[in-house]
Amino acid sequence: LKKQKHSKPTLSAAKTKDVGEIKEFINWRDFYGSYKLDGLTLVVIFENGMLQTALTRGSGEEGEIVTEAAKLISNMPKLINYKNRLELRGECVVTWDNFNYINERLEEPFSHPRNMAAGGIRNLDTNIAKERMLEFVVFECVTDIGIDDKFLILQKIEELGFSVVDAIYGKVDNGCPVDYIVENMTAERSKYPVDGVIFEIN
Repeated sequence: LKKQKHSKPTLSAAKTKDVGEIKEFINWRDFYGSYKLDGLTLVVIFENGMLQTALTRGSGEEGEIVTEAAKLISNMPKLINYKNRLELRGECVVTWDNFNYINERLEEPFSHPRNMAAGGIRNLDTNIAKERMLEFVVFECVTDIGIDDKFLILQKIEELGFSVVDAIYGKVDNGCPVDYIVENMTAERSKYPVDGVIFEIN
C-alpha cells in the first residue's frame, strides 16, 4: 500500500484508570465523553461531496492509502451535501453481531473484531472490505466548518450522512458528571468493540 502524509498528526490520547485524573484534566470546563472504539483509525477526505482519499493512521505522521477499500465500507456516504474539502477522523469497525456472523463462516476465525476490520480495509482485494461488513464511525472533524462547539460539529457531520461516535455532553452547570459517564458508558452498551472512554474538552 502506498503512503501519504497526514495533514495533522494522528496522535494517541493520554491514558489513565484514575477517575480523579480525568476530573483534574477537565477542571470544571465543558467536555464530553465518547466511546473509544476498538478498530482501525481512518482519515477520510471528501472534496466536492465525494470521497477522494482514505488513509490509515499508520505511524501517526503518514498513513497507508486505502481509498478504494474505504468506498466499500457499508455506511460510508457515497455523496454528501458539502462541496468544500472535508477531512474526518473515525474508526473502521465491525459490530459484535457481524463479527460473530462472519466468523461462523470462516475456516480460520478472527480472534477480535479489530483484526477483522484491519485485515479488511488493508487487503489488496477490495472486495474483502465489503464482505467484512465494515463500518466507519466519525469521532473528529479536522476541517474548520465554522462551528466552535465540538458536540455541535458531530451533529452537523451526522446530518451529512455519517455515523458518529456515541457521546455524552458534560456541562459544568450539571455538576460535571464524570462519574456518571464512567459508570454508564460501559462496553456492554455499545454494539461495537470498545476499549475505553475518551474525555475531551469541548
